[in-house]
Amino acid sequence: MFAMRKPPPFSINRNDSRTLVRQVVDGLRTAILDGYYAPGDVLPPYADLAPQLGVSPFVTKTALRQIGAEGFVDARPRIGSVVRDRGAKQWLGHVVFVGFTDDGNFYQTLFAATLRTRLMDAGYLFTEASLRWDARNIPDFSALDAVLSRSVDLVIARNSDRRLFRHLAKFKVPFISIDGDGEPLPGAVGFTHFDRTLAIDPFVSDCLRLGIREVVTFTWIHGVCDVVPACLKAGLAARRVRVPLPENLPTIRSEALDRAGMETAAKMIANGRVAVPGDRGRDGARPSRVYFFTDDYIASGALLAFALAGLEAPRDIRVATWANAGILPAYPHELSRMEMDPVAAGRQEADYVLEYLRTGNYPSGGVIGPQWIQGETMGRSVTRDE
Repeated sequence: MFAMRKPPPFSINRNDSRTLVRQVVDGLRTAILDGYYAPGDVLPPYADLAPQLGVSPFVTKTALRQIGAEGFVDARPRIGSVVRDRGAKQWLGHVVFVGFTDDGNFYQTLFAATLRTRLMDAGYLFTEASLRWDARNIPDFSALDAVLSRSVDLVIARNSDRRLFRHLAKFKVPFISIDGDGEPLPGAVGFTHFDRTLAIDPFVSDCLRLGIREVVTFTWIHGVCDVVPACLKAGLAARRVRVPLPENLPTIRSEALDRAGMETAAKMIANGRVAVPGDRGRDGARPSRVYFFTDDYIASGALLAFALAGLEAPRDIRVATWANAGILPAYPHELSRMEMDPVAAGRQEADYVLEYLRTGNYPSGGVIGPQWIQGETMGRSVTRDE
């Protein structure tokens, strides 16, 4: 017999720096740990929790799924989320993942989900904590502090803000960093290099092999996967095209990036800066320029603009893009791309973490980064005398 479903003993604070999902997760977790919801109790279903807390059903459904992933409840068909007997599960340890405050980040979402699955399958409790920054760019550590108030064996930080690591040092909790700077941080027990440049040299080599003479990069953040220096060093002409975005970029920014890529490419086409004579290939001359996109959403919008103008890769233009496996822009021909696989990277990182948890030694020299895939949109090889 299951106990009556009691309403949640907490409320949502719209001024709290934590996301709504995180507030609900933290509230339910605390209610279970404090005994308000005892083993065997059934939590209110997400459809009931939503109006009780004044949030959307998506928020409460996501929160209940997270509480289940942390091992606090069992989802039972036709019954609901039943609070588990904490004595029934003996965790080997507790791992905390700290990421960017960006619920729309596809890569981070799958990366963290893969970590969670691998570590929890291995017997380790897994919790996520996000950071927020106020208008003065000061980080709010309150959500992280709530997690660190419990027993924590390791923190995985996919965040390069040095203030975070100084804060972790105060708690004397072991931490590893996943960072793009290439150098381990003082006090870290481990380091994984997130190297976005791994596929640049193979890309440049293929440009030379294919007879490409110029690389035009569409980018919205300076320095992100910047291929220009390597191209210039190899003797290729190279330039950047800035893709302007709205000042108030939404949290889930895919639509804004897609539209910005489409509008930027359409403007270039209208100004005659894309399909110049001798570069379209219709008169027999192969395209000598490649357009490279540092974001897959920008690529999706730009490819649509090219298609509307009657330009097809690799017949009229050559294109390549940065891409995340799983959300590659749809195109009739396989896209040439620098591809990140968040699931493969999550499994790789989980192996590093489990090695540390089992032996106390974090593997050195760990690198996560993209692989270069020579798709059809770069065209075929040409000889120098063609």
